[in-house]
Amino acid sequence: MKKPFEYEKEYTEALNALHFSKEIKERLAEKLIKEEISGGTKKHKQHTHRLPKLAVAGLAAALVLFVSASAYGIMDASEALRGVFGPTADTEIIDKIGRPIGASATDNGVTITADAVMCDGYNFAITYSIARDDGTAFDIAQVDGNSGLLDVFFGMENTNFGTFSGSHGSSYFYDADPGDHTIQYVEKWSYDEPVNPGKTVKVTFNDLKTSAGTGDNSDSFRTIAQGTWTLKFEMNFETLSAELPAGQSFELNSMVGTINSVMVSPLGYRFEYTLNDKARFDEAPNGKSPDQHGQEWAKFDVPRSLNLSDGTVYDLSEGGGSIDTTGDKTICIRSGVFDEIIPLEKIVSVNIGGVDIPVQ
Repeated sequence: MKKPFEYEKEYTEALNALHFSKEIKERLAEKLIKEEISGGTKKHKQHTHRLPKLAVAGLAAALVLFVSASAYGIMDASEALRGVFGPTADTEIIDKIGRPIGASATDNGVTITADAVMCDGYNFAITYSIARDDGTAFDIAQVDGNSGLLDVFFGMENTNFGTFSGSHGSSYFYDADPGDHTIQYVEKWSYDEPVNPGKTVKVTFNDLKTSAGTGDNSDSFRTIAQGTWTLKFEMNFETLSAELPAGQSFELNSMVGTINSVMVSPLGYRFEYTLNDKARFDEAPNGKSPDQHGQEWAKFDVPRSLNLSDGTVYDLSEGGGSIDTTGDKTICIRSGVFDEIIPLEKIVSVNIGGVDIPVQ
């Protein structure tokens, strides 16, 4: 059986094989536009880490992989998280910063359990299991028939950390073991502001749906399981993160930038920098972002990467973040969850706008 980290490489091909009607594309576009937060002058962008960009071509479900065991009881956090980052993932780190949860909710004969969480104070990953209480399997098609990824999504989903902060991230469904009746759901998310340990997290899901098998070749979505599931649990975590020296200057597209803060952990990263020019975003008619928004984002998007001890350059350009104007300056935050666990001792330096910042 393939693991999620193996399926990740096949995801682009699977999505390219999907075809949606014009109406469904418009619905998915509206959903994704709502997820691009824009409050006042602050703009946010989703991230996907080597997965496809959030776009109409993707499912309304979908963008993260995780393995977990049963939907009943507290499971081992390491077991739940190791399948995401691969068999060579650093077991000691996962054991240290992964935390079991075990909170669950049941409605209409379906139980959703939050299995495990990892967090570094800004970035987190949460694994869930979903199962029918009578032991029967869900009738859900796979993307492209054999990808292992499921064509399914929640009608509504909300993860509330009790913090008023911009955020970006991704999620999707996966069947870790087609031989059992449980499916898996994962969230990877990044916040602009810190999430402190001990916070109570409230997660609400509504109606499990699919875009396939409506029976009449229509554009409507089929409800697989109707219900509302609300879970509450305490955010317990150990970060193992490192705050690196800041204050360096760099140049970007004829602008002068200053690095304000740099955080890196085995799970992810968060960088903040200021540029001496004001980002300007045109009005968005009908809530749809014009091409100018993407061009302006690219103008203020600094190149960034990790230099690893084995010589690998780990590209971070697909991460997300925010742009916030203040006066004639623009403050940018870039953050994200890595595709793998990276021990800090393997990170030689962080490169932001051509500036190398040593980790050790």
